[in-house]
Amino acid sequence: MRLRYQFTRLTTSSRRNFANRINVSGDAGIAGNDQDPINWGAPRLLFSSGIASLGSAQAVSNSNTTQGWGAEILSSRGRHNLTAGGDVRRQRWSILSQLDARGAFSFSGTATGSDLADFMLGRPHSSSIAFGNADKEFRAPAFDAYVTDDWRVSPILTVNAGLRWEYEAPIAEQFGRLANLDVAPGSASVRPLVGNDPIRGDARGLQPRIGMALRPVAGSSLVIRAGYGVYRNTNALSTDRDAPRAATAALEDLEHREHGGPSPHAGEWVHRAPGSTPNTFAVDPDLRIGYAHNWQILAQRDLPASLTMTATYLGTHGSHLMQEFLPNTVPVGAVNPCPAVWPVSRI
Repeated sequence: MRLRYQFTRLTTSSRRNFANRINVSGDAGIAGNDQDPINWGAPRLLFSSGIASLGSAQAVSNSNTTQGWGAEILSSRGRHNLTAGGDVRRQRWSILSQLDARGAFSFSGTATGSDLADFMLGRPHSSSIAFGNADKEFRAPAFDAYVTDDWRVSPILTVNAGLRWEYEAPIAEQFGRLANLDVAPGSASVRPLVGNDPIRGDARGLQPRIGMALRPVAGSSLVIRAGYGVYRNTNALSTDRDAPRAATAALEDLEHREHGGPSPHAGEWVHRAPGSTPNTFAVDPDLRIGYAHNWQILAQRDLPASLTMTATYLGTHGSHLMQEFLPNTVPVGAVNPCPAVWPVSRI
């Protein structure tokens, strides 16, 4: 029997040049973005003509910690070498950062024909921002178990067969600040869910594996190897989850283009205003983790002059892969079937 314990910790931190010194956005009269001193600075400026953009990294202080315990038993019985084991992992992500605390303004020349002239007039084509509770304490345990048989069938054939099970529990937030959406069929209605159980775990993590090595010609260096296995997408549920106190919005200068009036966001962000599109992300509560079927066959033979020739065929087939939907959207120029709910709903 072999016992093991593993501890890993990764910390990352970065600090803004203007942090705790100069509130660039506030001094410029730009309102609506995060005014925390650690996020002081200028919003990002983006230009469509190729002019270099203005921007810098967000303030970050993150710590990722993983503790793992495992056990493995090895047993030899005649031509069979059996291995069985399992692991338990405790994962913790401590995050102190904002997605886009100071926001961004994009200039495309919509008002004047020149993106630089639009910038001088304070007429952005679009703007975006995303900030909320900066501190997030994510937790998620993970488990696995496996059994493998290395069977020497004959001097020319060896078969390795096994079964692995994995379970990655849905990520929870220590203070119950995760948010998800309960979306009715056809996106007819949406109800927010806040807490630590908006997603149910998927314990259907059985993954068979089988492989073989064959030397078909006695005395020859020719070896044929083949294998097949099922592998789960263990990163399907990450820490990129909405928090209920996070404000995320993207606004487009539709009023100017359609009515010739002033832009509603020349100097501030107005969330959920006419002409704005909220960015909201949700995960199916019954999400089934996707997986891939992988198979491979390889032939190898030695050649003169210490050369080796290898030919390999590799195949992959995905099942239950993740798919992202953008509901309640209509093409540009089409009639909006539900203007009362989505005043601006275009792609």
